[in-house]
Amino acid sequence: MTRMFREHTESEALWSDVGEAISQVTGVSYRTHPLQPLAGGDINQAMRIRHGEQDYFVKLNQASRLEMFEAEAEGLQEISRSGALRCPEALVSGTSGDTAYLVLEFLEM
Repeated sequence: MTRMFREHTESEALWSDVGEAISQVTGVSYRTHPLQPLAGGDINQAMRIRHGEQDYFVKLNQASRLEMFEAEAEGLQEISRSGALRCPEALVSGTSGDTAYLVLEFLEM
């Protein structure tokens, strides 16, 4: 387990904030649990989390990178609207302390 992943999995405040944000969007109130780090990117830390019975893909970075996540969410919405290909739904983005996050639909590959 990497140091950064360990810090984020042990951050009660981060997961509480992410869980609250998911609950506000979905109307489903559950405790959010980090499940595993995911590989594939160099800019952000990626994780699979569980909120109730639903899994989500979460990107994490420094709070100053929130605009990047907001732009990515807008881009994914535009791609989805085009109907050209299937992409994950961007659920919510925000910050918790010094961490920015983007919560996406988890797609099994």
